[in-house]
Amino acid sequence: MRKTMYLTIVLLLSSFLNGCWDRQELNQLSIVTAAAIDKVDEEYMLTTSIIRPVAMTATGGDGGTSTATGDGVWIALSYGSTIHEAEIELNRRASRTAYWGQNRIIVIGEEVAREGVHQVIDMLTRYPELRLNTWILVARGLASDIVVSVPQLEKSASAELTGLITRQEGWAHGQKTALFQILRNSNSPAKEPLITAVTTAEIHPANLEHEGQQPTPSKGVEVYGCAVLKEGKLVGWLDKEETLGAHWIIGDIERRAIFIDGPDGKPISIQLLDGESQFVADLTVEPHKITIFIETEGNIIENQGNREIETTESFQWLGKEVEREIQRELNLAIEKSRAYQSDFFGFGRTIYRQDPSAWRQLEAEWSDYLAEKLVVETVVTVTLRRAGMNRQFINP
Repeated sequence: MRKTMYLTIVLLLSSFLNGCWDRQELNQLSIVTAAAIDKVDEEYMLTTSIIRPVAMTATGGDGGTSTATGDGVWIALSYGSTIHEAEIELNRRASRTAYWGQNRIIVIGEEVAREGVHQVIDMLTRYPELRLNTWILVARGLASDIVVSVPQLEKSASAELTGLITRQEGWAHGQKTALFQILRNSNSPAKEPLITAVTTAEIHPANLEHEGQQPTPSKGVEVYGCAVLKEGKLVGWLDKEETLGAHWIIGDIERRAIFIDGPDGKPISIQLLDGESQFVADLTVEPHKITIFIETEGNIIENQGNREIETTESFQWLGKEVEREIQRELNLAIEKSRAYQSDFFGFGRTIYRQDPSAWRQLEAEWSDYLAEKLVVETVVTVTLRRAGMNRQFINP
């Protein structure tokens, strides 16, 4: 009797189990690795880079896997009045359902970014498959040109872009921005995100030029500083030097090469490491003042001059020259922040954290206050540690 009761309970409970109703078979999915979102004739154009399963599993003569870009991925274009409608159109045309769980890159076209990236971000965050650590880029021009570009070292454009983002940001040439970071900034007072800007560039095969043949240029991708947003809309760009200055202020410099003219006018190469920054707000004065303290250290990498620079006096002189160069880059970035009235450094957030009531008085007019009244001072300290293994200048 007891066994019958237990069996009945088990059977009743099993009726509430859903099983694998939402399973997805790999052979029924098309894996999206990168996507571009553009606006063309008032419609959204969605460009997706999808792994071509047959090509990726095809075995070559050496027993390896085929990695040719033209065969390895399928570039699909679809259109719609909304981004979701464009995705539905993609699924209608494909023999497999698009799967976004492995997507690493979203490129937003310039026109879409100027209308507002938050419309795109809203859609992306509502999509359950998409990861919050997906990298967000802004293209100068059409984003589709970036996704269809020819990779130089990797198997696909998405892998090439991922490598560019992670490597270039370490050298302060771009800004590594993920989906979750944009969401975090949208909920933070007075902090606009900086997003890596990318563009296409013609690449000429050097080996063909050397052999005397006429090379056929291909379209590659290069990092072009950062896109500047204000209230979620693209308002301008930072070039290379302005991006370097922004990274010093943000405090995420990992490595940075800087070149200084020596006493004899010949260049000296210095590699700076681990730049750190700190903001200190003085709200007792009007207009308010923010002082940025920046500290970094570095090593001498190359000396093309004909004078020894390993003395204490030379190190101190070089350190001051590097500080002046960093100050110049800081001023360029600060001036762009004022010109665009975009607080991508988070000055307002510093004031809010120190005195929320002071921030509430400034919040309504913060853009004008940032551009015209806020006093920003910078203090840079550079310490040179080493001059390499060679301690003396090599005479010719």
